Parts: sequence; structure tokens; C-alpha cells
Amino acid sequence: MRYFTFLLLVGFLQQSGRAQTSRYFPMPDANVVWNTRSDFHCFISNGSAVSDRSILYDGDTLINNLIYHRLSSPAVHNYYIAPCSGGNSGYSPGLYYGAIRQDTILHKVFIIPADSSNEVILYDFSLQVGDTVTGYLEVTYPGVKDIVLSIDSFLIDGFYHRALYINSLYNIYYIEGVGSSFGLLVPSPGYVSDFGIYSILCMKVNGTTIFPIGQSSCNMILGTPEFQQEKANWIFPNPASNEFTIKSSVLNQIQTLEMVDFHGKTVFRKDFDNLFQYTWQRENLASGIYVIKVHLKNGIIKVQKFSLN
Repeated sequence: MRYFTFLLLVGFLQQSGRAQTSRYFPMPDANVVWNTRSDFHCFISNGSAVSDRSILYDGDTLINNLIYHRLSSPAVHNYYIAPCSGGNSGYSPGLYYGAIRQDTILHKVFIIPADSSNEVILYDFSLQVGDTVTGYLEVTYPGVKDIVLSIDSFLIDGFYHRALYINSLYNIYYIEGVGSSFGLLVPSPGYVSDFGIYSILCMKVNGTTIFPIGQSSCNMILGTPEFQQEKANWIFPNPASNEFTIKSSVLNQIQTLEMVDFHGKTVFRKDFDNLFQYTWQRENLASGIYVIKVHLKNGIIKVQKFSLN
């Protein structure tokens, strides 16, 4: 698996060049899918524990009069590469990662993480060689920071996109219009060895795979039909008139339920002690579109749009 990741990084390098470009390429505004992979080495058995997922926009929200794109994954595909073993292979519920917006004048992308209400920098594409990388993806280890080592260009969809090379141990690039080659939303490990390898397997915009060059398929990771049916039924009825129920064998051990309106305001929040089912009374909630956020004991946050008639 690490050999595969190495080849993927070599492919990235083969499509990059030293030519600079003055044109700025923003992140896509809609219809985008990133397929990402995490690969952790099993030290005892010398195998790998792998998780693949698709990350995509699942709608917009208005926060402080600014429009944000919500980022989430439909499902996570977990599996093991022999002789690594342990844990459960198969699909698990996806995650809500937060909401992002971009400033195309400043060449910056901002994020409000799923576990926060504060906006921080996700990518700063205005950085120059020698500048320190800060924000949501900066190194979390004390006293260690990434700096921009060089500025390259990647050929993407017929154009050269500016790329900041920030970490030589994990070959991390921040690529305009794409994001971090280190799993898109994963903070840098700095130069700590054997942290695990994160990568972008592919990126598709408006149904066309644009990254990396030469890859034609980039199918969204949704899970098996049985898994999708289970996911589809965790809120019912939807839409609802007076009350609705949250119940699912996948969504067990619920710790917090939250309802957010279209403007990003939390209109309901309630904590539980590992609940398996809850019936929600409408009370004085107005008709409209809401987002239901379910916080689970294992750290997963489930998100789904919901309509009240």
C-alpha cells in the first residue's frame, strides 16, 4: 500500500513543473468530488489499515452574511491489507467536516470546522517561499512548523496551477483549485515519522476527472445498497409535519442532537447518554429546510437535510 502511495506521489511530481503562473485558480464552487485515502502501517504484521472516502459539497449555508459550502462524506470504506488485521472491514457512516468559503482576491480559503464556530484559514495560496504555514492544517506538534519550500506548477485540466511545496518528508503540496495532496483536510504531521500516509486519489468536477492526469474514473464512495438503505432511513418521516424520529442501527450511541436552520443558527440542541432513538416534537419550529446534526460517542458527526411542512 505504501508502494502504491509512493507511485501516486511520483505521478503528482511527473505532472508538475517549475514554470510559474500568474493566474489564480480558485477551488470549484459546485459539483466537485475528492476521493481521499488514509493508510496506516500495522507495525506488528507489516500490513496496512486503509480508509477511503469521497468528500463533496452537500449544500450551502449562510453564516454572518457569508456563503459557505458544507463539506461531508457519504460513507467511509475501511479495509485491511494482509497481513494487517483487526477491526471491522466494510463501510461506516460518513462525516461532516465543516463549511468553507474562499476569497478569490486574497487567494485564501477559510473553514469553520465541524467542532467549532470560529473561522480559520484552510489554505493561503498567497504564501511565498520561506513563509510559515499556519491555520487549520498547520503542524500540531509544539515547536514544529512547515514552511513553503518551493513553488511549483501542476498541469490540471489543460492549465498550470500554482502549487506550494510545504513538506519534503510526506511530499505535501497545496495546489490551487485542488487543495492539499495530504488528504485535503488533514493537518500536517510535520516531520514525525510513521504518522500514516494521506492522499487525494482523484478529483472530479462536473462529472469529469481532472486530477491526477491520466486517470479517467473517480467513482463516488457510497457504500453497498444495504448500507445506503440503512443510511436513508435514519430520519423518518422526511419531510414531516408534527414530529419525526431518529433511529438506526448504524447511528447508535447518540450523544447530541442538533437542528440548524438555513442561516446556520442552531434552533435546537439536546444532549443524551448514548441514546438509540429519539422522537422530536415540532413545537414552535417554522416550516422550512433544516440540517440535523447527530454527534455520536465514537466522534462521528452525521448530517442530513430535513424538511418541515
